Amino acid sequence: MGFAVQLLRFRNFVYVAIAAFIILPHAVSAEDKWTKVESANFRLVGNAGEKEIKRVAMRMERFREAFLRLLPSLRHDVVVPTTIIVFKDERSFHPYKPLNADGKPADWVAGYFRSGDDTNYIVLSAEREREQTYQTIYHEYVHFLLGNSFGRTSIPTWLNEGIAEYYDQLQFSGDSRVVLGSANRSHLESLRTKKLMPFEAFLAVDHDTLHAQAAGDASSYYTQAWAFTHMLMHGRSRNGAADLQAFLDLMIKGEPVGTAAKRAFGSELTDLGDQLEKYIAQGLFGTQSLTLTDPIRVDEGNSAARIRTAEAKAILGDLLLGSERFDEAYAHLTEAVREYPDSVAGNSSLGMWLTKKGRYPEGRKYLAKARSLPGATYLEHYRYAYLLSREPMAGRNWISYYPEQTATEIRDALARSIELNPRYPESYRLFAFVSIVRSDKLDESIEYIKIAQGLSPGNELLHLDMASILARKGDFSEAEYIARRVRETGRDPAARQHADYVLENVQNLRRNLDAVIAAKISREPGRLPVITEHLEPAPTEAELAALEHSAKLVSLNKNLRKPADSEVRVLGELTKIECERKGNVKFTFSAGQGRLRLHSEGFEGLFLKTYRALDMKELGCQYSNRGYVALLTYVPSADGKTGVAGTVTAIEFMPEFFTTADAPAILTKKPVQ
Repeated sequence: MGFAVQLLRFRNFVYVAIAAFIILPHAVSAEDKWTKVESANFRLVGNAGEKEIKRVAMRMERFREAFLRLLPSLRHDVVVPTTIIVFKDERSFHPYKPLNADGKPADWVAGYFRSGDDTNYIVLSAEREREQTYQTIYHEYVHFLLGNSFGRTSIPTWLNEGIAEYYDQLQFSGDSRVVLGSANRSHLESLRTKKLMPFEAFLAVDHDTLHAQAAGDASSYYTQAWAFTHMLMHGRSRNGAADLQAFLDLMIKGEPVGTAAKRAFGSELTDLGDQLEKYIAQGLFGTQSLTLTDPIRVDEGNSAARIRTAEAKAILGDLLLGSERFDEAYAHLTEAVREYPDSVAGNSSLGMWLTKKGRYPEGRKYLAKARSLPGATYLEHYRYAYLLSREPMAGRNWISYYPEQTATEIRDALARSIELNPRYPESYRLFAFVSIVRSDKLDESIEYIKIAQGLSPGNELLHLDMASILARKGDFSEAEYIARRVRETGRDPAARQHADYVLENVQNLRRNLDAVIAAKISREPGRLPVITEHLEPAPTEAELAALEHSAKLVSLNKNLRKPADSEVRVLGELTKIECERKGNVKFTFSAGQGRLRLHSEGFEGLFLKTYRALDMKELGCQYSNRGYVALLTYVPSADGKTGVAGTVTAIEFMPEFFTTADAPAILTKKPVQ
């Protein structure tokens, strides 16, 4: 078969429940005065007063500076800019809060951080500005700064969460002193009332496993991560901060976690579990006051300027677009462009909205205009190139060839993006992707991927891009080595899945090269032939659909909860839930003529996850005959009197097309009692 190349930018093959939402009235009033403030590391916009916006800027700049001084090996420069939106009151903030499962804004949210591929957003209200607001924002911003140095999945989850939980309590005392180690009240309560996870299991939790846990289990994990970090900082030596810094230094240099821990802490990582239990038993979580060498001085003269209401709508529309609230985003962006046709932000984000919806000719018009306007940034040129790269895919995630004219136009736009901002890694990666598809400019793309790896360390997808380029050059052994290493040691499930695809493509290229040499297609002595996608026909629509379907199944199966040795997993339909006295709940599952009855002690201890659109509120005591396909895990303990076959431990709701090799359909034909 021919070679199809997969563009893995967004994780298209992981299915999650997407709540329906309602269209809310626009909160952008023409009466509001919108102000933009540029500080050293943030862009702030808001309808709050200039004084309030500058206060937020000062606070975030002080936290950033203090955190990076305390952990100086972390990268200070960032590749994705952060915009802070400061609303004047709760009323104007309300429509832009994250949505609950019912599609309504979460009233309890006082502020939040939303990361994105090209812009991060911090959003809060000046009216309810308080310590809790900043603790949440500090926490997520610490994750961002750690990811800037390590990559999202290259830092151990216990360390990522532990440092974020520890430093979100950072307090200032003047310009030179910071107080570390303050205890979160909920953590102290959790340590008092709940058991710790077994330490080896705690260390083994990864990013995706953590976020698949029930809320209570995840909360307990955060508590344990905080306590562990607190012990490393305060409970082992007077130089706890230096030990943790040494550990981070070694990790950044590429040392394995175990080796780095042994050298930095003087103990095997697994041996620290007993120390943690003793530390928690003491119940002494003290604070430490540090005096920084130089006072934290933040420029108080940050420039401020009024901006048009249309520009505010464009920024808010981009925020909503990144949150996949497409209808609301479209309303904001179309209004922004109608009110101010020369809005760079409005045309750029509307062009991206149209791109995500597959309306490429319309999107091209807006993005072309955005990149031609005064004030256009690297982002407008990158987004234009991205649209051009997606258009030939016609809604798929696969491409077999870019025509010369298309490739040239993409590369020209990327060259301009790199010229304006040489520190944005996605521009280099997209250039390399075009080369992988066309098997040309491979040496240039290798250098580009090396630059991107320097800018975004820990990004496993960049390693796979390098493997794909090397395979196109005929260096199959090195390409296979890189891809296998990602598949075996990678922390990101999407990257591990993509590694399988790269390995398969390397094997196809190797076989094709052998065939060409055997057939003596190359007539130049001593020179290997050039292998491209055109030596054999490109994949048909049916072949591409089959590839996508297969990729979806692989992704779903790799993200499933792994059953314990004592558990059984079956595939069927959940048809009934019955709540009985004393909190006992009975579940009825069916597959064909088979029936299976199980029970649990309430819902609280169940592992529940969905890979299809599903409102979890449906899963109550009145649930009946909806017939959702579910992967069911239970501990067998048959009861002949009631017909109950065991205790449910996990229910994972799957798309209708789902299949798995190790979970047979329910086969018992015994009728339900």
